[in-house]
Amino acid sequence: MRINANPAVGVGGAAKVFQTIEQSANATTESEIQDPCADFAKYILSELRCAVLRCRIAENNLIAAGVALRGGLISPAEAIDLINEAGCIGLIAPIPPIAGEP
Repeated sequence: MRINANPAVGVGGAAKVFQTIEQSANATTESEIQDPCADFAKYILSELRCAVLRCRIAENNLIAAGVALRGGLISPAEAIDLINEAGCIGLIAPIPPIAGEP
């Protein structure tokens, strides 16, 4: 099994990682059937596929917040709230305090 571990995955890269993991999950050999760890490996592969999908959702949430902020539909504080609600607040750099708040 080979997984692309490139940290700069991006949109197209995520699809390649997902495809590589999916191909590995579909490849079944006799040694995998007899190997007691094969079921655990299949479980880990399914968890990796789910993780890739969760990353895509997080990416789309960040893009949506950025587009709404750029378009003037939401304020910077609202953008931070959206990002926090999506669970992505740890992915952005620390922000300066908002005027009037401690």
